[in-house]
Amino acid sequence: METEIKFKFQPGWIIFIYILLCPLIFEVLLGIIGQELDLSHLLMSLPLVLLLYYLLPITFKMFLGTPALALSKDYFIDNLGNHSIKWHDISQIKFLEGRYRGFNKLVINLKQPEKYFNTPLKKLLYKFRQIFTANDIGILLDFVSGKDAEIMQVINAYWDKSAGL
Repeated sequence: METEIKFKFQPGWIIFIYILLCPLIFEVLLGIIGQELDLSHLLMSLPLVLLLYYLLPITFKMFLGTPALALSKDYFIDNLGNHSIKWHDISQIKFLEGRYRGFNKLVINLKQPEKYFNTPLKKLLYKFRQIFTANDIGILLDFVSGKDAEIMQVINAYWDKSAGL
């Protein structure tokens, strides 16, 4: 599978989030080192674990030079969410503009979502996401280098070409 177009990670937001997480990381580590593990430290560490579950793989991919998004002849590759989607399985691609200072989002809806959410964890996360949104995959474009409108234009042109529209 040869990649033809690549979009790099935008490190600014990732670094900013880590800076915001520093006090929380410090507090949780103090609780672990000081062996003061009580309910408050466990509750404080839960959001940290969830955020790091999402951010650490992105950080490693960014430092290793893996593109955030890649477009090939047959696939749309999303390295933010670990998806490799065949173009003909996509039913809709749209751009959602964030409100004032909000994150812009690329939304991908699939013809058969169950084909891509096939492990128990992926099924659970997909069903949980469906409570809040009807969209299958959402990609925050603020984590991708480049202007959002240009990224969206290239992806739409590529989808039209690859899907045979």
